[in-house]
Formats: sequence, C-alpha cells, structure tokens
Amino acid sequence: MVRLKGWRDQGGCSDEGFRQPQLRPEFKGENVEMRHKLVMVVLAAALPVGMLLATETMASAQKASGGPVNATGTLACSKVAGNIKLSPGWRTSASNTISSPSTATFRVAYSGCTATGGNMTTKVFGAHLRGSVIFPTDYCSTNLGGTVALQHGTALPITWNSQARVGPVTPSPTDLTLASVTGAITAGSGVTLTFSHQAVTGSFSAKTLSGQFQSGLDICSPNVGIKNIPVTGGYLTQP
Repeated sequence: MVRLKGWRDQGGCSDEGFRQPQLRPEFKGENVEMRHKLVMVVLAAALPVGMLLATETMASAQKASGGPVNATGTLACSKVAGNIKLSPGWRTSASNTISSPSTATFRVAYSGCTATGGNMTTKVFGAHLRGSVIFPTDYCSTNLGGTVALQHGTALPITWNSQARVGPVTPSPTDLTLASVTGAITAGSGVTLTFSHQAVTGSFSAKTLSGQFQSGLDICSPNVGIKNIPVTGGYLTQP
C-alpha cells in the first residue's frame, strides 16, 4: 500500500492477528485550519435556505436604511383606549378661583390600524401615544366648550408596535403636533376631544392626522375637578 502525504497507516499485527491497514489523515498545522473550514462549510450548507435569505434580507434593509425606516401610505386606526391625566384637574368656572393652565398627559393605545398605498408589509397593527400638552385653562367650560389653542403645541410620539413592519423592520414613530383640539361634553353621552388636520413628522407624514378621544365621563366637578379622562373609544385617520 502506498502512503499518501498527510496520511498515516493504522494497520499492523496484534494478538488478534493481522489487521488491515487503515489510512487516516494526520491533521497538523494548516491541516487543522482546513478541517475547521470544512466543518463550517458543511454547517452552512445544512441551514435552511429560507433562513439564510431572511437573514440576508434583514441585514440588507438595515444597511440600506442606515437607521429607522419611515412608513408611508394612508393611515387609519379604528380603536383607542387609555387615559388622559389632568393636572390640575378641570373644574367648573363657578369655583370662584383663578384659572390656571392645565397639563394633559396622554397614555393611550391604538389598535385596528391599517395603511393603504404605502410600504407597510403588515395588514393590521397597533401603536402607543405618550406625551403631554398644555391647555390654556383648567375650566371645563372652556376646554370642553369648543376649540382651544394649546400652549406650545408639543409633538406627541406615536410609537408603532412590533406587529407593524416595513419589510423586516419596525417603522419609526409618527410625531403628532397637537396645536388645537375641540372639546365637547354632553350629559348622558360623555366627553369628546377632537383634533383635525394636525401636522406630523416621521412615519405617515405625507398627510396630516385627524382623530378623536371619547370618554363616558359626562360631568365636571366644581371644586376638585376631574383628574382623569378615561378613554374608551375614538379613532385616528388621514382624511
């Protein structure tokens, strides 16, 4: 038997008799490195093709975008729930005290959201709105009696949840600037706060946003004032 370079003969005689020679590779130096490379090639070949393509697609999208991706299209959300905290609380003007600005802090969730004519690759998704705006007064009769201009119109970030996707990535937030709202309170019906054609930046910024917060709360306290407006309905749209 002719020995090949890099191989060793394991054959020979023993107490059990003659054993056929077996050629086995001798891994030394660069041969060990070659063995590692061969193992890696075999493992890579064993991965599902779909997994490799998904990984490559995600890496390409993130590399191409260089960061967050803005969602496009026409947005609509059919459900809203959460709370609006008021500080100080809103009260009736018969309280015989001086009016003061009131901070409204929004913590609401949107669901049943869809986008048409854009780059979204998921059909239904949701979001959270967090942030505060300042109403010019803490009087219910003013804040819930028509349109009021908010002091220092502040951008409220609408953060899209993990179900929202542009390809493999979650789109960047939509920053909603609330410059004004129209409030109304109806006994036996509840409270509504409506905003119309407000400016946005980030995702879905090709059009303005309109929406409404609805609550079953239908009375204003003359002294302490209402501290919270529980949001039980509403919508978000781009008319």
